[in-house]
Amino acid sequence: MVASLKMERASAHTRRKFPRIGLRCEFCVADAVNGEFTVPTVDLSFGGAFFETNNELPLGDVIRIALKKDGGVTETQARVVHRHKTGYGISFIDPPDDFYNSLTDVLFDHVVSNVRLGAPEDTVPARIALLRDCPKGYQVLFSTHLNPKEVWVLTEQPLAINETFWVTLCEHGMFDCQVQVVWCSSSAMGLAFVDPSDEFRTAYDRVFNSFLGC
Repeated sequence: MVASLKMERASAHTRRKFPRIGLRCEFCVADAVNGEFTVPTVDLSFGGAFFETNNELPLGDVIRIALKKDGGVTETQARVVHRHKTGYGISFIDPPDDFYNSLTDVLFDHVVSNVRLGAPEDTVPARIALLRDCPKGYQVLFSTHLNPKEVWVLTEQPLAINETFWVTLCEHGMFDCQVQVVWCSSSAMGLAFVDPSDEFRTAYDRVFNSFLGC
């Protein structure tokens, strides 16, 4: 599923395009002034992070980020985009697949283990991405749970129940479908598919069945 987003995440997104999750993990940071040092994150997303540190980092500076996961270490570059009295916000710069996959595992494991997001019992934990067409470009909605008719996604801008909008599933092609909000909280939405086309249904069923091991 990650490969489907390579073109989308390579474009000029800020970390604010992606849902942020309050999650504490450790990054190893390296820059020209401070050398290497370890920082705790306050929140994390597919686009970047906010971490705490007393070290001085110039805005716009490009730093090196290393993430440890399951005994391995993956790295990417990041740009310092926000300064706060307790730390800095960074935006990842075109992260390579190995870093992106490790980041996906960290975020997904945290969501599945800490919050059910209102998803009913017939759903399965699954991570896919849907593109939502917004006035300022596409927003990526990452799922946490699926069933044959609905998907639960993370978002910083949940809509009201019964509102509808269009999403695109990128999986061996691009398939559009209208969805309706059937559940929402401050950080997530449950979406029901509205009259999906045969093409969308076939593509979605293929994705859903892959998580069932079919």
